Amino acid sequence: MHQWISSHHLHDSSYPHSFLSALPFPHIILPHFLTQHMFTKLSKALKKESFTFYNSDLYQFRQTQSLYTSQNTFIKSFCSFWTSPELLQLIMQITGKKINPSPDISGFLYTHTDYLLPHDDHVTEEDSTRKIAYIYYLSNFTASDGGQLDFFDSTTQTVARSYLPTENSLLLFDVSKSSFHQMREILTPKKRFTITGWFHGH
Repeated sequence: MHQWISSHHLHDSSYPHSFLSALPFPHIILPHFLTQHMFTKLSKALKKESFTFYNSDLYQFRQTQSLYTSQNTFIKSFCSFWTSPELLQLIMQITGKKINPSPDISGFLYTHTDYLLPHDDHVTEEDSTRKIAYIYYLSNFTASDGGQLDFFDSTTQTVARSYLPTENSLLLFDVSKSSFHQMREILTPKKRFTITGWFHGH
């Protein structure tokens, strides 16, 4: 774990309270999550993956196949780390959720005019096992670039919190029928790379 995760994230007892008390629904951002060395190697490796363009009324973006299928040696190492008992235990300690050892792992690329409209991640009955969503950012954006992640207040249906992509930060949030969120349209040719997926449970 120490070769992957910045050491201060392994011993911070305030994280569970920060996660559970966050509004409008439980979430937390862990900055500088990976060591700089691992972040740099992962960023280079992900950008070599093949991304497929997807478009619908709800979204427009480019996505890799499951990173479990990658032939890149470092991506394989990352997937092994991401499914390790130690990493899963850390996620469970932070969120208080019991999760399975096989999270979804895919790379996403958003660029000029791409977007993701408001949704709650419970798209189908099959998605009901999603407990914790995660976004690991590999890009830095400013407000003028767009691409903010917005969290909605389910009562007022207005944006309650908004986060710009910050490289090497991990965002975790609770998946429920009230965890509506969106990704704002990208306003510049800048590329927004993430590794995104869900930790599942029952």
